[in-house]
Amino acid sequence: MKYMPGLQVQQWVNQKKLLENQGVLKPENVKPYLEFREKMLLALHEGGVPIIMSSDSPQVFNVPGFSVHNEIRAMQNAGLSNYEILKSGNVNVARYFELEGHFGKIQEGMSADFVMVIGNPLEDMENLKNVEGVMLRGQWIPEERIKKELERIAEKNVRK
Repeated sequence: MKYMPGLQVQQWVNQKKLLENQGVLKPENVKPYLEFREKMLLALHEGGVPIIMSSDSPQVFNVPGFSVHNEIRAMQNAGLSNYEILKSGNVNVARYFELEGHFGKIQEGMSADFVMVIGNPLEDMENLKNVEGVMLRGQWIPEERIKKELERIAEKNVRK
């Protein structure tokens, strides 16, 4: 939450309190929804519907960028393989935008935007949290620079 503006976090807190007071967030109300979501996601995937990863959903307490890990966990819970989950964040996105020859793979002649991680996410998706750096528009951004930028954002959002 330290990377989000205080007003946004307060709005999330207020919304959560409202939903709690209305009984919407009771486990017996939430559990069937989550189970249905998993079944629907797997059915869509098995039916050949391309799944696209996106971390910018407007859900309460979902911090863009970081929330992608929640989405990955939801896909895992639904039964998608690590390979299919990884494809949902690159190859499937390129197909959706009809730009398969431009990005979505690490290949000569394609846009070289990617996140370099320590460890193989095909073996363990938690390795996606071990960021070594990011290649963005041909520029390497090392982990240290990413951490400094996150610190700057957190300092900017310090609630006084």
